[in-house]
Amino acid sequence: MDRKIIDMNHPMFLPIKEAVKVTGLSEYYFRQNLKAGKIPHIRCGSKILINMPLLEAELERLATSTLVKL
Repeated sequence: MDRKIIDMNHPMFLPIKEAVKVTGLSEYYFRQNLKAGKIPHIRCGSKILINMPLLEAELERLATSTLVKL
């Protein structure tokens, strides 16, 4: 993942539906991984806000750790 979704110097929290649009991941993926505690987030009342810088770092880590090296 060479391009950055957001600027790491400016923490940004997005609701699930906006995070889906930005990342291209499904809402189902977000909700399942939120329940499993795998996605960094905060709750603001009943709203769930995704920590996008931490999510991007986690996705980058997963992408590099699952690549097959020939």
